[in-house]
Amino acid sequence: MGGGEIVFLGAAYPLRIIWIHQGLYKVNAKELCIRNFPQTSSVVFKKDVGVSLGLFDETRGYGEDIQFYQKFLKFDSYYVLAEKLTEVEIGKQYFGETGLTNNLLMMHRGRNENTKQLYRMGLISYPFLIVMLGMNQIKYIRRCMIRVRDWFFIKMKNRRY
Repeated sequence: MGGGEIVFLGAAYPLRIIWIHQGLYKVNAKELCIRNFPQTSSVVFKKDVGVSLGLFDETRGYGEDIQFYQKFLKFDSYYVLAEKLTEVEIGKQYFGETGLTNNLLMMHRGRNENTKQLYRMGLISYPFLIVMLGMNQIKYIRRCMIRVRDWFFIKMKNRRY
């Protein structure tokens, strides 16, 4: 690849990692551990590079999109445009109501596997890997607690006296 060539581009709006970013932003491996992005429907990449990286792992059902995308970090060319370029409208809350994002445990495992892959690729250190696996566990527990809270309030709302 030639210097400065963009081989992967996606969009995320707002682009929040640790703080909010604007415009075209070059992403690093640590930032992908902290937050998964971009929105899948916004992604474009050079076909020959994608094919050389192996495309999506079809044996995985969770986190396979980010697993594939993070391979572009090998080319030092993972860019995200902080603009809303796509709209996801599926008549429900986008995250966690039904579908793939409804299975919190499998999402958690996929996220952990992606973090471990970044370590195996040499893009994050072992201490950072351990910290991120711990943070992932905290996120998973938090999401489970939110799910229980929401279930409880729905049950109480529908309760007949």
